Amino acid sequence: ESGRNIFSKIDRLRYAPIPIFMDGRAALWEIPLKLLMRNSTSDIEEDLAAEADPIPYESLKNRVDVAFLGLHGKYGEDGCMQGLLELLGIPYTGSGVLASAVGMDKYVSRQILEISGIDVPQTIPVPRPLWDANPDAVIGRIAREIGFPCIVKPCREGCSTAVKKVVAPEGLTGAVAEAFAWDNLVLVEELLTGMEVTCGVLGVDTPEALTPSETIPTDDVLSLEDKFL
Repeated sequence: ESGRNIFSKIDRLRYAPIPIFMDGRAALWEIPLKLLMRNSTSDIEEDLAAEADPIPYESLKNRVDVAFLGLHGKYGEDGCMQGLLELLGIPYTGSGVLASAVGMDKYVSRQILEISGIDVPQTIPVPRPLWDANPDAVIGRIAREIGFPCIVKPCREGCSTAVKKVVAPEGLTGAVAEAFAWDNLVLVEELLTGMEVTCGVLGVDTPEALTPSETIPTDDVLSLEDKFL
């Protein structure tokens, strides 16, 4: 959705946009319009070999002057792609390597905010080895310190990926297992209720905050579908 919006709305009088797709192996492809219009990334991946043009990392600088990033989640928003573009000397939109990495790592970002005197949800980090060694002890600590309902999520993912509201100890095992499918560190945090607000910021030296917007969830937790559709 992000890539389609960027490609369709960018000013053709100033730019000649090229739609570039990153597949599940982090390989880059220049894709035709008919693939860009597909419903999902998995639909696009099915026909990459037949319909798209592979772009080796080292040749990207010869193809583009600037990268307008529309990637989401791990390897796209966490500083990895930003670091690659820095090495290639290609200007890109959005935050730099450090801000991207810290922003995607929810546990690190919370520690920084807390040190700065900003309130954050009470959180218990659960590394995979700790959970594998003694899940009952972890569940007991969560029940004592966080209570229920609570929120379970991967530490370094976006777009509400594997975020679950858990209302009783019996639900923790499944929610933690799903989160571990995405990361080796899972966060269990207190449930915060209230209005969910997004506020974008543009610019570096003179940053400008955009008008805040509220996204209303259709269920207990704001989902990927709520955010994009």
